[in-house]
Amino acid sequence: MRFAEVEQVRRDFGMLPRRTAGSHVWFAKKGIGQIPIPKSGGKWVEYEYLDQVC
Repeated sequence: MRFAEVEQVRRDFGMLPRRTAGSHVWFAKKGIGQIPIPKSGGKWVEYEYLDQVC
């Protein structure tokens, strides 16, 4: 998945971007915590981050 697709899935499940730190965007939701996802110019998000999203 590309970052924009991951971002849309996160928003659909109520996880909103909380902060940007360097090349990562941190998504958070109460009770779940924060998950960093790298934002690298529309490139593919690696499987290890997709596992965290799921």
